[in-house]
Amino acid sequence: MAGLMAMSVATRYRAPLLAPTFYGSLGLVAFVNLAVHASYRHTRGFSFWNIWVPSFALFLTEQIASTWRTRRGILITKIVQHPSKIIEIQLKKGSYNVKAGQHIMLCCPEVSTFYFRKLILTSASEEDYLSIHILCIDHFTIEVAKTLGCNIDELDLRTMSEVIAVDEDMGNAEFDPVIRRQFPVLYIDGPFGSAAAEIFNYEVVILVGAGSGALHFASILKDIYYRLSSPRTETCLRKAYFFWICKDFSSFEWFRCLLMALEVQDIDRHIEMHIYMTGRNLMAQSIAYQHQSDFDSWSAPVTYRRPDWNAVFMSLRRIHGARTSGVFCAGPSGLQEDLQEMCYTYSQGGCKFMWRGSQF
Repeated sequence: MAGLMAMSVATRYRAPLLAPTFYGSLGLVAFVNLAVHASYRHTRGFSFWNIWVPSFALFLTEQIASTWRTRRGILITKIVQHPSKIIEIQLKKGSYNVKAGQHIMLCCPEVSTFYFRKLILTSASEEDYLSIHILCIDHFTIEVAKTLGCNIDELDLRTMSEVIAVDEDMGNAEFDPVIRRQFPVLYIDGPFGSAAAEIFNYEVVILVGAGSGALHFASILKDIYYRLSSPRTETCLRKAYFFWICKDFSSFEWFRCLLMALEVQDIDRHIEMHIYMTGRNLMAQSIAYQHQSDFDSWSAPVTYRRPDWNAVFMSLRRIHGARTSGVFCAGPSGLQEDLQEMCYTYSQGGCKFMWRGSQF
Protein backbone atom coordinates (compact mmCIF):
# COMPACT_ATOMS: atom_id res chain seq x y z
CA MET A 1 0.00 0.00 0.00
CA ALA A 2 2.82 2.38 0.86
CA GLY A 3 4.38 1.68 -2.51
CA LEU A 4 1.16 2.45 -4.36
CA MET A 5 0.74 5.70 -2.40
CA ALA A 6 4.28 6.70 -3.23
CA MET A 7 3.75 6.02 -6.92
CA SER A 8 0.50 8.01 -6.98
CA VAL A 9 2.21 11.01 -5.39
CA ALA A 10 5.19 10.64 -7.67
CA THR A 11 3.14 10.76 -10.85
CA ARG A 12 1.52 14.03 -9.71
CA TYR A 13 4.63 15.91 -8.60
CA ARG A 14 7.54 15.72 -10.98
CA ALA A 15 10.60 17.95 -10.73
CA PRO A 16 12.98 18.94 -13.52
CA LEU A 17 16.59 18.28 -12.58
CA LEU A 18 15.33 16.74 -9.32
CA ALA A 19 13.52 13.77 -10.79
CA PRO A 20 16.07 11.23 -9.53
CA THR A 21 15.94 12.69 -5.99
CA PHE A 22 12.19 13.35 -5.63
CA TYR A 23 10.06 11.53 -8.16
CA GLY A 24 12.65 8.78 -8.53
CA SER A 25 12.98 8.40 -4.76
CA LEU A 26 9.24 7.90 -4.31
CA GLY A 27 9.19 5.35 -7.10
CA LEU A 28 12.20 3.66 -5.52
CA VAL A 29 10.24 3.38 -2.26
CA ALA A 30 7.53 1.45 -4.11
CA PHE A 31 10.01 -1.03 -5.58
CA VAL A 32 11.82 -1.50 -2.26
CA ASN A 33 8.50 -2.16 -0.52
CA LEU A 34 7.63 -4.78 -3.10
CA ALA A 35 11.02 -6.45 -2.67
CA VAL A 36 10.77 -6.45 1.15
CA HIS A 37 7.22 -7.76 1.00
CA ALA A 38 8.29 -10.58 -1.30
CA SER A 39 11.22 -11.46 0.99
CA TYR A 40 9.04 -11.73 4.07
CA ARG A 41 6.56 -13.82 2.12
CA HIS A 42 9.40 -16.24 1.35
CA THR A 43 8.86 -15.99 -2.39
CA ARG A 44 10.52 -18.99 -4.00
CA GLY A 45 11.79 -19.49 -7.47
CA PHE A 46 12.40 -16.79 -10.04
CA SER A 47 8.81 -15.77 -10.84
CA PHE A 48 8.76 -12.61 -8.69
CA TRP A 49 12.25 -11.42 -9.52
CA ASN A 50 11.73 -12.09 -13.21
CA ILE A 51 9.01 -9.47 -13.06
CA TRP A 52 10.58 -7.11 -10.52
CA VAL A 53 14.01 -6.72 -12.11
CA PRO A 54 12.83 -5.80 -15.66
CA SER A 55 10.20 -3.46 -14.19
CA PHE A 56 12.81 -1.72 -12.04
CA ALA A 57 15.12 -1.40 -15.05
CA LEU A 58 12.35 0.17 -17.10
CA PHE A 59 11.57 2.55 -14.25
CA LEU A 60 15.17 3.73 -14.05
CA THR A 61 15.31 4.15 -17.82
CA GLU A 62 12.14 6.26 -17.78
CA GLN A 63 13.56 8.44 -14.99
CA ILE A 64 16.79 9.08 -16.87
CA ALA A 65 14.90 9.91 -20.08
CA SER A 66 12.44 12.16 -18.23
CA THR A 67 15.23 14.05 -16.48
CA TRP A 68 17.03 14.58 -19.79
CA ARG A 69 13.84 15.85 -21.47
CA THR A 70 12.91 18.33 -18.75
CA ARG A 71 16.46 19.60 -18.30
CA ARG A 72 16.43 21.40 -21.63
CA GLY A 73 13.84 24.01 -20.74
CA ILE A 74 11.81 25.88 -23.33
CA LEU A 75 11.61 29.54 -24.30
CA ILE A 76 8.41 31.61 -24.30
CA THR A 77 7.92 33.77 -27.39
CA LYS A 78 4.52 35.38 -26.85
CA ILE A 79 1.77 35.79 -24.23
CA VAL A 80 -1.81 36.48 -25.35
CA GLN A 81 -4.55 37.34 -22.86
CA HIS A 82 -8.02 36.17 -23.94
CA PRO A 83 -11.50 36.71 -22.47
CA SER A 84 -12.98 34.23 -20.00
CA LYS A 85 -9.81 34.06 -17.84
CA ILE A 86 -7.79 32.42 -20.60
CA ILE A 87 -4.12 33.10 -21.30
CA GLU A 88 -2.28 31.70 -24.31
CA ILE A 89 1.40 30.85 -24.04
CA GLN A 90 3.32 30.43 -27.28
CA LEU A 91 6.58 28.52 -26.98
CA LYS A 92 9.58 28.06 -29.25
CA LYS A 93 9.06 24.78 -31.06
CA GLY A 94 12.70 23.91 -31.57
CA SER A 95 13.26 20.21 -32.15
CA TYR A 96 9.99 19.06 -30.58
CA ASN A 97 8.07 16.74 -32.90
CA VAL A 98 4.41 17.21 -32.01
CA LYS A 99 1.13 15.86 -33.37
CA ALA A 100 -2.38 17.21 -33.07
CA GLY A 101 -4.17 16.15 -29.91
CA GLN A 102 -1.06 15.67 -27.80
CA HIS A 103 -0.45 17.10 -24.34
CA ILE A 104 2.57 18.17 -22.33
CA MET A 105 3.51 18.36 -18.65
CA LEU A 106 4.42 21.97 -17.78
CA CYS A 107 6.47 23.22 -14.84
CA CYS A 108 7.04 26.87 -13.93
CA PRO A 109 9.92 26.82 -11.40
CA GLU A 110 9.20 30.37 -10.23
CA VAL A 111 5.77 29.21 -9.05
CA SER A 112 6.45 25.62 -7.96
CA THR A 113 9.65 23.68 -8.44
CA PHE A 114 8.04 20.29 -8.06
CA TYR A 115 4.64 20.65 -9.71
CA PHE A 116 3.91 19.62 -13.30
CA ARG A 117 0.51 20.43 -14.83
CA LYS A 118 -0.96 18.49 -17.73
CA LEU A 119 -1.92 20.88 -20.55
CA ILE A 120 -3.32 20.26 -24.03
CA LEU A 121 -1.35 21.57 -27.00
CA THR A 122 -3.55 23.88 -29.08
CA SER A 123 -1.13 24.40 -31.97
CA ALA A 124 -1.16 22.32 -35.13
CA SER A 125 1.81 20.20 -36.12
CA GLU A 126 2.32 22.41 -39.20
CA GLU A 127 2.76 25.59 -37.15
CA ASP A 128 6.25 26.77 -36.24
CA TYR A 129 5.49 27.23 -32.54
CA LEU A 130 3.85 25.40 -29.64
CA SER A 131 0.85 26.94 -27.93
CA ILE A 132 -1.14 26.13 -24.81
CA HIS A 133 -4.26 27.80 -23.41
CA ILE A 134 -4.59 28.01 -19.63
CA LEU A 135 -7.82 28.71 -17.74
CA CYS A 136 -6.80 30.80 -14.73
CA ILE A 137 -9.08 29.53 -11.97
CA ASP A 138 -6.80 27.97 -9.34
CA HIS A 139 -3.74 29.02 -7.37
CA PHE A 140 -1.17 27.51 -9.73
CA THR A 141 -2.62 28.92 -12.96
CA ILE A 142 -3.18 32.39 -11.46
CA GLU A 143 0.38 32.51 -10.14
CA VAL A 144 1.71 31.43 -13.56
CA ALA A 145 -0.29 34.24 -15.17
CA LYS A 146 1.17 36.77 -12.70
CA THR A 147 4.69 35.48 -13.32
CA LEU A 148 4.25 35.93 -17.06
CA GLY A 149 3.07 39.53 -16.65
CA CYS A 150 -0.70 39.15 -16.99
CA ASN A 151 -2.98 41.61 -15.23
CA ILE A 152 -5.08 39.36 -13.01
CA ASP A 153 -7.59 42.13 -12.28
CA GLU A 154 -8.47 42.30 -15.99
CA LEU A 155 -9.05 38.56 -16.47
CA ASP A 156 -12.79 38.86 -15.74
CA LEU A 157 -13.22 42.20 -17.53
CA ARG A 158 -11.44 41.52 -20.81
CA THR A 159 -13.74 41.36 -23.86
CA MET A 160 -11.16 40.83 -26.61
CA SER A 161 -7.84 39.08 -27.10
CA GLU A 162 -4.62 41.06 -26.85
CA VAL A 163 -0.89 40.34 -27.08
CA ILE A 164 0.46 41.57 -23.76
CA ALA A 165 4.10 40.44 -23.97
CA VAL A 166 6.62 39.11 -26.49
CA ASP A 167 10.15 37.88 -26.11
CA GLU A 168 12.68 40.69 -26.11
CA ASP A 169 14.84 38.88 -28.68
CA MET A 170 12.07 38.61 -31.29
CA GLY A 171 13.11 40.43 -34.43
CA ASN A 172 9.54 41.17 -35.52
CA ALA A 173 9.05 44.95 -35.63
CA GLU A 174 5.24 44.78 -35.54
CA PHE A 175 5.17 44.58 -31.74
CA ASP A 176 5.47 47.60 -29.50
CA PRO A 177 8.85 47.72 -27.74
CA VAL A 178 6.97 48.42 -24.51
CA ILE A 179 5.63 44.85 -24.36
CA ARG A 180 8.99 43.23 -25.04
CA ARG A 181 10.38 41.46 -21.98
CA GLN A 182 12.52 38.60 -20.80
CA PHE A 183 10.41 35.60 -19.80
CA PRO A 184 11.23 33.00 -17.17
CA VAL A 185 12.29 29.58 -18.45
CA LEU A 186 9.65 26.85 -18.35
CA TYR A 187 10.25 23.12 -18.22
CA ILE A 188 8.11 20.69 -20.17
CA ASP A 189 7.97 16.93 -20.41
CA GLY A 190 6.47 15.36 -23.49
CA PRO A 191 4.63 15.62 -25.75
CA PHE A 192 2.53 12.57 -24.91
CA GLY A 193 -0.33 10.77 -26.63
CA SER A 194 -1.80 11.30 -30.08
CA ALA A 195 -5.56 11.39 -30.33
CA ALA A 196 -5.58 12.67 -33.90
CA ALA A 197 -3.74 9.80 -35.56
CA GLU A 198 -6.84 7.65 -36.04
CA ILE A 199 -9.05 10.52 -37.19
CA PHE A 200 -7.42 10.57 -40.62
CA ASN A 201 -8.26 6.90 -41.20
CA TYR A 202 -11.93 7.74 -41.90
CA GLU A 203 -13.58 9.55 -44.79
CA VAL A 204 -15.99 11.26 -42.40
CA VAL A 205 -15.43 12.08 -38.72
CA ILE A 206 -17.82 13.40 -36.07
CA LEU A 207 -16.03 15.34 -33.33
CA VAL A 208 -17.98 16.21 -30.18
CA GLY A 209 -16.59 18.47 -27.46
CA ALA A 210 -18.49 19.42 -24.31
CA GLY A 211 -17.42 22.51 -22.38
CA SER A 212 -13.67 22.67 -21.94
CA GLY A 213 -13.43 19.33 -23.73
CA ALA A 214 -13.42 21.35 -26.94
CA LEU A 215 -9.87 22.31 -26.06
CA HIS A 216 -8.79 18.80 -27.12
CA PHE A 217 -9.99 19.58 -30.64
CA ALA A 218 -8.26 22.95 -31.07
CA SER A 219 -5.10 21.49 -32.58
CA ILE A 220 -7.01 18.67 -34.28
CA LEU A 221 -9.30 21.06 -36.17
CA LYS A 222 -6.28 23.09 -37.29
CA ASP A 223 -4.52 19.92 -38.41
CA ILE A 224 -7.57 18.80 -40.37
CA TYR A 225 -7.72 22.16 -42.14
CA TYR A 226 -4.01 22.14 -43.05
CA ARG A 227 -4.11 18.58 -44.34
CA LEU A 228 -7.27 18.94 -46.41
CA SER A 229 -6.11 22.29 -47.81
CA SER A 230 -2.75 20.95 -48.96
CA PRO A 231 -2.87 19.01 -52.24
CA ARG A 232 0.46 17.39 -51.36
CA THR A 233 -0.91 15.69 -48.25
CA GLU A 234 -2.56 12.31 -48.77
CA THR A 235 -5.39 11.45 -46.37
CA CYS A 236 -8.60 9.42 -46.37
CA LEU A 237 -10.50 12.20 -44.59
CA ARG A 238 -12.91 14.23 -46.71
CA LYS A 239 -15.36 15.78 -44.24
CA ALA A 240 -15.32 16.67 -40.53
CA TYR A 241 -18.30 17.64 -38.36
CA PHE A 242 -17.54 19.45 -35.13
CA PHE A 243 -20.19 19.74 -32.41
CA TRP A 244 -19.47 21.93 -29.41
CA ILE A 245 -21.79 21.84 -26.41
CA CYS A 246 -21.16 24.68 -23.97
CA LYS A 247 -23.05 26.38 -21.17
CA ASP A 248 -23.04 30.08 -22.05
CA PHE A 249 -21.37 32.85 -24.00
CA SER A 250 -18.68 33.50 -21.41
CA SER A 251 -17.28 29.99 -21.83
CA PHE A 252 -17.78 30.26 -25.59
CA GLU A 253 -16.01 33.55 -26.31
CA TRP A 254 -12.35 32.50 -26.12
CA PHE A 255 -12.81 29.55 -28.49
CA ARG A 256 -15.01 31.46 -30.92
CA CYS A 257 -12.10 33.37 -32.48
CA LEU A 258 -10.31 30.17 -33.41
CA LEU A 259 -13.43 28.63 -34.95
CA MET A 260 -14.26 31.79 -36.90
CA ALA A 261 -10.71 31.98 -38.25
CA LEU A 262 -10.95 28.38 -39.41
CA GLU A 263 -14.33 29.05 -41.01
CA VAL A 264 -12.98 32.03 -42.96
CA GLN A 265 -9.96 30.08 -44.20
CA ASP A 266 -11.87 26.88 -44.95
CA ILE A 267 -13.33 28.01 -48.27
CA ASP A 268 -14.15 24.46 -49.42
CA ARG A 269 -16.05 23.78 -46.16
CA HIS A 270 -14.16 20.66 -45.20
CA ILE A 271 -15.09 21.35 -41.56
CA GLU A 272 -18.74 21.89 -40.63
CA MET A 273 -19.36 23.37 -37.18
CA HIS A 274 -22.43 23.21 -34.93
CA ILE A 275 -22.67 25.03 -31.60
CA TYR A 276 -25.15 24.16 -28.86
CA MET A 277 -25.75 26.48 -25.90
CA THR A 278 -27.30 24.76 -22.88
CA GLY A 279 -27.40 27.51 -20.21
CA ARG A 280 -30.38 29.60 -19.09
CA ASN A 281 -31.67 32.89 -20.60
CA LEU A 282 -29.36 32.47 -23.59
CA MET A 283 -31.76 34.00 -26.10
CA ALA A 284 -31.87 37.20 -24.06
CA GLN A 285 -28.08 37.22 -23.80
CA SER A 286 -27.62 36.69 -27.52
CA ILE A 287 -29.55 39.87 -28.43
CA ALA A 288 -27.18 42.04 -26.41
CA TYR A 289 -24.19 39.96 -27.43
CA GLN A 290 -24.71 40.42 -31.16
CA HIS A 291 -24.57 44.18 -30.81
CA GLN A 292 -21.08 44.12 -29.30
CA SER A 293 -19.40 41.44 -31.40
CA ASP A 294 -19.22 39.94 -34.86
CA PHE A 295 -21.10 36.88 -33.64
CA ASP A 296 -23.93 37.41 -36.13
CA SER A 297 -21.46 37.28 -39.04
CA TRP A 298 -20.61 33.69 -38.23
CA SER A 299 -22.39 31.23 -40.50
CA ALA A 300 -22.05 28.22 -38.17
CA PRO A 301 -25.48 27.38 -36.70
CA VAL A 302 -25.96 28.11 -33.00
CA THR A 303 -28.77 26.23 -31.24
CA TYR A 304 -30.05 27.10 -27.77
CA ARG A 305 -30.68 23.60 -26.46
CA ARG A 306 -29.06 20.21 -26.15
CA PRO A 307 -28.36 18.30 -29.38
CA ASP A 308 -30.99 15.93 -30.76
CA TRP A 309 -28.58 13.13 -31.56
CA ASN A 310 -31.24 11.03 -33.29
CA ALA A 311 -31.81 13.83 -35.80
CA VAL A 312 -28.07 14.41 -36.19
CA PHE A 313 -27.22 10.77 -36.94
CA MET A 314 -30.22 10.33 -39.24
CA SER A 315 -29.08 13.38 -41.22
CA LEU A 316 -25.48 12.16 -41.44
CA ARG A 317 -26.61 8.72 -42.59
CA ARG A 318 -28.78 10.29 -45.27
CA ILE A 319 -25.98 12.58 -46.51
CA HIS A 320 -23.08 10.11 -46.59
CA GLY A 321 -24.87 6.83 -47.21
CA ALA A 322 -22.78 3.66 -47.23
CA ARG A 323 -19.65 5.01 -45.61
CA THR A 324 -17.78 4.39 -42.39
CA SER A 325 -17.60 7.40 -40.09
CA GLY A 326 -15.48 7.76 -36.96
CA VAL A 327 -17.06 9.29 -33.85
CA PHE A 328 -14.76 10.96 -31.30
CA CYS A 329 -15.81 12.68 -28.09
CA ALA A 330 -14.21 14.71 -25.30
CA GLY A 331 -16.83 15.20 -22.61
CA PRO A 332 -18.65 13.67 -19.65
CA SER A 333 -19.39 9.96 -19.45
CA GLY A 334 -23.14 10.49 -19.93
CA LEU A 335 -22.57 12.17 -23.29
CA GLN A 336 -20.22 9.41 -24.37
CA GLU A 337 -22.78 6.74 -23.48
CA ASP A 338 -25.43 8.54 -25.56
CA LEU A 339 -23.12 8.78 -28.56
CA GLN A 340 -22.07 5.16 -28.26
CA GLU A 341 -25.72 4.11 -28.29
CA MET A 342 -26.35 6.28 -31.36
CA CYS A 343 -23.45 4.60 -33.17
CA TYR A 344 -24.90 1.16 -32.55
CA THR A 345 -28.45 2.24 -33.43
CA TYR A 346 -27.68 3.91 -36.76
CA SER A 347 -24.99 1.53 -38.02
CA GLN A 348 -27.17 -0.29 -40.52
CA GLY A 349 -26.46 -1.71 -43.92
CA GLY A 350 -23.41 -0.15 -45.50
CA CYS A 351 -23.52 2.90 -43.21
CA LYS A 352 -21.38 2.45 -40.12
CA PHE A 353 -20.57 4.79 -37.25
CA MET A 354 -17.43 3.57 -35.49
CA TRP A 355 -17.37 4.65 -31.85
CA ARG A 356 -13.78 5.60 -31.02
CA GLY A 357 -14.62 7.02 -27.58
CA SER A 358 -12.55 9.54 -25.69
CA GLN A 359 -8.98 8.78 -26.68
CA PHE A 360 -7.42 11.88 -25.20
